[in-house]
Amino acid sequence: MDTAHRPPPISFADLRALAQKGSLRAVLEAVGAPDVPAKADSLGPDRAVSLYKGMPEEKNWALAPYLVEVDEEVLGWIREKLWSGASWGILLESARPVEDLRQHFRKWVVVEDPNGDEMYFRFYDALVLKAFLESATPEESVEFFGSVTKVFGVYDEPGEEEPVIHAFRKPWRDVPPVARR
Repeated sequence: MDTAHRPPPISFADLRALAQKGSLRAVLEAVGAPDVPAKADSLGPDRAVSLYKGMPEEKNWALAPYLVEVDEEVLGWIREKLWSGASWGILLESARPVEDLRQHFRKWVVVEDPNGDEMYFRFYDALVLKAFLESATPEESVEFFGSVTKVFGVYDEPGEEEPVIHAFRKPWRDVPPVARR
């Protein structure tokens, strides 16, 4: 995989350390998880925002993906309520405010297919994200990551008792060498 180098699985303790540092965010899918909108509401607008905010889809708040700031309490809630089974979302390493990240990821919520038709892009589904990053060009990957350093997906893998966390790192653009005099 050239565009998103996937290191070995990481531990829950690694995610906890990012949460303690204030550098962990999540995109949580409300479909199939009715506790997500209530949790986002309880965190307040500075710590949680719907990716549908400002879009016609905003009225579908109960089905929206939510971008949330993740501290240790929220990480524990995610692990207890969402962690295993159905696709529930992704985690992001970034210290940017959730509103800044919402503005960046908003353009990825509805995209055009090769025929020019609009479609929802569920990048916050870890399986969809993995397929996208494996097929994206380096330029598409860099554009997708924006100010995010890593994206974490949690996967149920055969033979594993617990879900496995994989990190996708932001690819670095090739910078042409500077001519020296």
